[in-house]
Amino acid sequence: MENIRLFVWMTLIVMVWLTYQQWLVDYPREGAPPAPVTDVVPNPAAVSPSPGDIALPDIGPATADESAPATPLPSAPTTAQPTRTVTVRTDVLDLTIDLHGGNLVRADLPRYPVDKAVPDVPVRLLDYTDDSYWVLNSGLRSVDGGD
Repeated sequence: MENIRLFVWMTLIVMVWLTYQQWLVDYPREGAPPAPVTDVVPNPAAVSPSPGDIALPDIGPATADESAPATPLPSAPTTAQPTRTVTVRTDVLDLTIDLHGGNLVRADLPRYPVDKAVPDVPVRLLDYTDDSYWVLNSGLRSVDGGD
């Protein structure tokens, strides 16, 4: 291997060719027929292992334990308006932050109106009203574990 340049040039040419082929697939010429799409579906008999290949632990009968407490499902977000809030105004944003959990409950862009004909109505990004409920939940907690 005295001259490795030949292999480097060959590798470069192969990489350019593969890039060109992928370019043709991604950006076909106008009027050219679409490339055929083939889905590769593996043969389940070839993929699944034989029963002797997998050793599963014995976990006992599949019955529910009545003594274990049921895990409650998370409740849907409530649309109640926050009682204690902080308003933060900058030159671009007008934010309302709920003090219970630190959730961002309203965000407006005061310099950008929804319509040029009505410049007094700013673009509202987040809101906590019933018809458009968008709240960013932060999940902040205090040191002693409360909300």
